Amino acid sequence: MINEQTIDRLLEEENLGSKANSANELFIKQFIANKRVVLFDKFVSIPINETESLLEIKRMLTLLGALELEVQAIIDSGKLANLTMEREK
Repeated sequence: MINEQTIDRLLEEENLGSKANSANELFIKQFIANKRVVLFDKFVSIPINETESLLEIKRMLTLLGALELEVQAIIDSGKLANLTMEREK
């Protein structure tokens, strides 16, 4: 049996995960996909001797990947919180 404080925390995580999932489906996923296409197109059009520009695009792509992973981690935490509460019922 889990205590009231833990239940509150799990409910909060579940709620945040649900909101993150909604935002991901409504906006974030498509935003990231579109930005990746734009950045890749830019990347292939930059001359090889413009290393700073190439590195900047690479950093942007890395940040998009980090954002995607962070959103997915929040979604997964919410799902785990939900499963934990279901098991404890």
